[in-house]
Amino acid sequence: METSKNTFTKQERLSSVKDIETLFKKGKSLFVFPLKVVFTPKKVEKEIQENSQNKIRPARLLISVSKRNFKKAVDRNRIKRQIREGYRLQKSEFDLSHIDTFAFICIAKEHIDSKFLHKRIKKLLVMLENEAEK
Repeated sequence: METSKNTFTKQERLSSVKDIETLFKKGKSLFVFPLKVVFTPKKVEKEIQENSQNKIRPARLLISVSKRNFKKAVDRNRIKRQIREGYRLQKSEFDLSHIDTFAFICIAKEHIDSKFLHKRIKKLLVMLENEAEK
């Protein structure tokens, strides 16, 4: 989904319980402190089916921050906003067409600076993009 605006639309959000279960059961993972990424590549059959319907679904994202590490919802929501913003601003630089679903999981135990987090998100997106070559 190529748009000139850096948006994070509803189609890009992963909310299906079935898809989330599949992601965590069959997904591969990458880690760059303070984030872990779990992802599932698109299946060839799915791509053929989607292309025949002229609907190319973008990679869908889930963001998770542990209640164990951040007791207050305000803190968890802030970190989720920072992650979402970092992804939203940088996703257009990368080709994630080979990724079906992925999740950013925050592993940190203390607050994180936005600039540092955005650099780490960029590093993870580069790693995800390189997974297509393997």
